[in-house]
Amino acid sequence: MKKKQIYTFRVKAFFLYEIRANNEKEAREILEKDGGINIDGKLITESYEDAHLLGSEKNNRTEDKKNNRIEDKKNKRIEDKIDTIIEILIGE
Repeated sequence: MKKKQIYTFRVKAFFLYEIRANNEKEAREILEKDGGINIDGKLITESYEDAHLLGSEKNNRTEDKKNNRIEDKKNKRIEDKIDTIIEILIGE
């Protein structure tokens, strides 16, 4: 049986937060202090049909390499979420 290749895609996403506050300044302070930790946001993604293919590779790695790659992807997703939140906060 032929080994399948691994395809890596990027799907744009952001978090939507609804915060109860007396004014925008207070809401931003709450978001900066507790966003992503004590406040649950709703994950909004673009259509998966618009996913960008980052690359592909042959699936001939050992199980340890595969586990390391999965962990790297998880860390990258966390970093991407943090970057997205920062972009939203500074209005880019």
